[in-house]
Amino acid sequence: MHIQSSLTGLDQSSLPVLIVCDGVGGNVCGEVAARLGVSLISQVLAGYFSACGSATPPDDILDLLAHALEAANSTISEQSAKEPQCHGMSATVVCAVVVRSVLYIAWAGDSRCYVCRGSTIRPVTQDHSEVQRLIDANLVPDTQMARLHHPMAHTIYQYLGRQRDFRLGTRIVPLRPGDRVLLCTDGLTDVVTDQHLATLVSQAGSTTRLADVLVDEALRSGTHDNVTVVLYEPPASALHSDLYQRTLVHGYADELAFALHTQLQGDSQ
Repeated sequence: MHIQSSLTGLDQSSLPVLIVCDGVGGNVCGEVAARLGVSLISQVLAGYFSACGSATPPDDILDLLAHALEAANSTISEQSAKEPQCHGMSATVVCAVVVRSVLYIAWAGDSRCYVCRGSTIRPVTQDHSEVQRLIDANLVPDTQMARLHHPMAHTIYQYLGRQRDFRLGTRIVPLRPGDRVLLCTDGLTDVVTDQHLATLVSQAGSTTRLADVLVDEALRSGTHDNVTVVLYEPPASALHSDLYQRTLVHGYADELAFALHTQLQGDSQ
């Protein structure tokens, strides 16, 4: 099954909010956790940004993202505890907001955010995975082989639905004209290296074309997981921007990855 949508010509009064949640493989009700994550986070952000827009003080935006993710985590954890059929349900999340040409990011798990600039691609997030901990401690090499084939390669320690000690990552990245923001699930990054992503970015051309190229390359490289790619290019002027989303779904319902792009009212200039 393919799910595709595109959006161009965004109104200058809108704020782009990008959310990707990926149900954790093997956990019961991963689909439910992913849907809840997207819905709950978007509700919190919509309620605030629809009133304040980009008048929100910059120092408060990361706190707002953290609040939205923490609220989603609490609700998913509570529902998991109350409903035996959904015990242990969980999902990764990466959420991005662009305000006045600044990218604000919050995440938990191994869904990622990159900034594509010219022919380069820069990772903004760092996986909350056990193998990343080992890499950071110089106990295993920072290679694609280690990330994919280490016994703990797909063990994550932060995610929506964690019962205690939930901690998320946050970053702020100034954007330049022509930058593109990429959010994706591990169905892409498990089989396509950052170096190869940079090559694809430099060759793909338009944002719409790049989204298709990335999903197709994940398929060609033999991914066995869902692939969700959300690309956003901030407007060069107040009159035009470009977003493209594509999801390819593999396997069972609890493996589904969900993505949301919402335009929230507020002055983006």
